[in-house]
Amino acid sequence: MDNDFQKEDILGRWLEGNLSETEVQELESRSDFEYYEQLIKVADTFSYPEFDTEKSYASLLEKRNEVNNKQSKVRVFKLNSFAKKLAAASVVLLIGATVWFGINSSKNTFTTGFGDKEIATLTDGSEIRLNSKSEVTYKDTETARLLTLDGEAFFDVKKDNRTFEIETNLGSVTVLGTSFNVYNRNNEMKVACTTGLVRVAFKNNTEEVTLSPGESVVLTNNKVTKLTFDKEDVLDWLENKTIFNGNPLKEVIADLERQFDITVKYPENFNINRSIKTSYPHENVDTALDIVFGTLEGIDYKRNNKIVYLSQN
Repeated sequence: MDNDFQKEDILGRWLEGNLSETEVQELESRSDFEYYEQLIKVADTFSYPEFDTEKSYASLLEKRNEVNNKQSKVRVFKLNSFAKKLAAASVVLLIGATVWFGINSSKNTFTTGFGDKEIATLTDGSEIRLNSKSEVTYKDTETARLLTLDGEAFFDVKKDNRTFEIETNLGSVTVLGTSFNVYNRNNEMKVACTTGLVRVAFKNNTEEVTLSPGESVVLTNNKVTKLTFDKEDVLDWLENKTIFNGNPLKEVIADLERQFDITVKYPENFNINRSIKTSYPHENVDTALDIVFGTLEGIDYKRNNKIVYLSQN
């Protein structure tokens, strides 16, 4: 019964009163059954405005899944076809859950930690893939789908009569239906279009840039540059690897720290601006360190737990 109760059909049949007597007895004997009863009791004490039941149900499942999937490195948040059916049958529970968790049903925030990646499927069917140490906030309105991004994410946007708008501290991206990658870290912003058309506007810059598939635009040191790009270089992180082609060593170090939750230390006179070409997988920190630093001439390294020490030989 423990495993069965995690299935949405069991939860739905309980809310509708359609469990057998045996199932009810087994359910009430569960150690966490009190938690679900409390949700209903809390709901009974509140008066509430109209709300979006589908999103509220998704929020409840998200909280439950976060507990059940602590060991998972890639988290998936998704609204499935059962949501509407269960939401209609479980209004009281959903209201209680919304109050219980303090969730705003029209706004969602997805966050990844060191080395984590997350796939978020929005209510319109659009998909967001977040790289490590990233955060995206999503809000629905009648005229637009509004997001803010800090970090890096790949967006696969479903067409809608509303615009899909992403705000960062450096600029904004507006689309109707397309797929593209947005990088926004360390005062640098990069947007790469893979399908459709993307419109990019940078703050403190009146010129808008329109991107077609295979085109990208980069803002670095207040300079805007439009380029073509290689998919493997831009979307490497979707394949759980990182590729650098002549990037400064300091950028490689920053990516290693973000992917593996480590700190890289080096002497004051260490040349972190030297250009290197390298690529490494995200699955194992020692493999990545050996590929990057073990093949660099004139550099030695050693790791002590989460600290990596670089030295010049």
